[in-house]
Amino acid sequence: MENKLCIGQTPFPYIIKDINSYKLGRKELDLAEKEMPGLMSIRNEYADKKPLSGIRLTGSLHMTIQTACLIETLVELGASLRWCSCNIFSTQVCLRSFI
Repeated sequence: MENKLCIGQTPFPYIIKDINSYKLGRKELDLAEKEMPGLMSIRNEYADKKPLSGIRLTGSLHMTIQTACLIETLVELGASLRWCSCNIFSTQVCLRSFI
């Protein structure tokens, strides 16, 4: 059985142990966005223009709340994105059910 999670208009496959933790992850992400004004400025300025439209990116990095902010920004800018954690032991708990 294939599950789908929609971010914007694009469906992504996912496997989530506890979907109810989503709200905590979103709250943590909202807080982190306030601490990353440069990234949020880029997102706000270029989101409508979609400068990364047609670009396909694959990434592997420690899955932290800051990485989640980067991922959402890349998607908002139009990139088609697939991501995996480079170290399952460094994944922050609040993200396990959010990303």
